[in-house]
Amino acid sequence: MQTILWLINLVLTLGCSSSSLYFYLLHDDLDKGIVEPFDLSDQMSKWVPYEIYMHAFITFVMLFNRNWFLFLYNLPLFLVHTRMLINKEHLFHIITVNEYKKDKPKNERFLRIKLAFYVVLFVFILLRFMYAFSNLVIYNIFGKTYTMYFFS
Repeated sequence: MQTILWLINLVLTLGCSSSSLYFYLLHDDLDKGIVEPFDLSDQMSKWVPYEIYMHAFITFVMLFNRNWFLFLYNLPLFLVHTRMLINKEHLFHIITVNEYKKDKPKNERFLRIKLAFYVVLFVFILLRFMYAFSNLVIYNIFGKTYTMYFFS
């Protein structure tokens, strides 16, 4: 069961990091004139809630799984996402490029931080998934498991 939960977390973290990379690339495309500001705001308003819900699920699984290190790692971004949902800041309304350029450094910095956050989270969850999977295989072969206190 642990292996399945970690596999689900691994897939959701990959989804969150992919969406964060997609948003960062959308902002870069807007700078180059490939995408219009209205299309950018429409795409981000459509996909940001899914990223927020995936991250909330990951955070709650860490809490219920009693993996305190990863839960505390996820908590700050979870609180930022919660504030964004409550204040409806996840809905973007950019009509002109001048409106976008006003908040550009803040938006790009936030997207870079989120992308780095998700990459580190992906590495931690990948390591934890490999640990759980190896324990599953060793238990089925030898009948016992091993414990590493960092991952427990």
